[in-house]
Amino acid sequence: MNTKITYLERYPENFMDFTHSASLKESARHLPGRSTLELAEQSEKFIKRTRENARHLHEAYLASRGLRCQVSLTVPFALNEPSPIGSLIAASASDLEDDFQFLITNGTRTREFHVIPVDLVRVRRTYADIREATLALRDNPDETTYLLPSTALPKEGFSIQVLKKKWLADLDDRGHLTLSAQELRTRVTIACSLVQGCHRFFGTPWLDHLDLSNLRGGKAKGATWAAMLGTGSGDTGTTRILKSFSTEKRRIGRDLTRHCQVFRLGLVLTELALGKPIKYIDDSDANKGVRVVVAGVDDNEAMVAIEVAEMVDQTTNNQILGDVVQYCFSILQPKRIEIEDFGAEYNAKVLMP
Repeated sequence: MNTKITYLERYPENFMDFTHSASLKESARHLPGRSTLELAEQSEKFIKRTRENARHLHEAYLASRGLRCQVSLTVPFALNEPSPIGSLIAASASDLEDDFQFLITNGTRTREFHVIPVDLVRVRRTYADIREATLALRDNPDETTYLLPSTALPKEGFSIQVLKKKWLADLDDRGHLTLSAQELRTRVTIACSLVQGCHRFFGTPWLDHLDLSNLRGGKAKGATWAAMLGTGSGDTGTTRILKSFSTEKRRIGRDLTRHCQVFRLGLVLTELALGKPIKYIDDSDANKGVRVVVAGVDDNEAMVAIEVAEMVDQTTNNQILGDVVQYCFSILQPKRIEIEDFGAEYNAKVLMP
């Protein structure tokens, strides 16, 4: 009852949908009238180009068998910003970077690399995979090699150099035990930074790896914090259910790749906000979509989006973060998966609420 009252207060226009989803199953979903973020044309082109570059780099990673690869998600930032009671920071063309930084383990050697998009039309020697491109720098760390993934045109190549200022290797693994010991303000700040950091990878295969176990982060110089994302399989249970769920929907013409990435973001934000792990996710109730079970909460009962959002809101005293979590988890509810293009809505509700 308390959950229903809370939902009615926060989302009156969706209350019937929440409480009587079965009877409204065939009804069209009318989203509440909310402002839509209209990115400048320059920003849209920039982000689209950056995401395409990220896809090419992931292809070059896949071509490098046995390579351990981690990509920087966030630029180091001061831990006292943003405030836990305030807007999330939206990424724009002016503050996004079009280059990439990687921590790569090749055999027994781990090094950091700076990868920059360049035109390789006039470059004769290029490599198709990251392993070979970085191995070429093993004995010549001051040189530059050139990467041309199999999916890219010559004008869509990359230059690779060894990073002069190393910082990725110093980032710590931030498992559940480490997270629970962090101050609430720090956890919320980290959550906000990840929303922005994931933005330029949205829709690319990199975010298929988004999982708390694949994240490394920590304080850099000057009391700043940064994060990078690994390419491990993450929580096997989560990966299995999301893969099964998306495969089933793909049979009826629905590609839920981006939907599942948004859902994964919600999992990470929830674990950061609560300092507790998501025990498992549950897709057994077709009317409620994919639900989550938080360890040690409500006798391990599966919770729908609004219930998790309420918990995040109460724990962090940050309704914005609670709303973001609610949106991320609702993306796999029955009526939400019918929406194919939700980019502008995602920008308005998650990136810049």
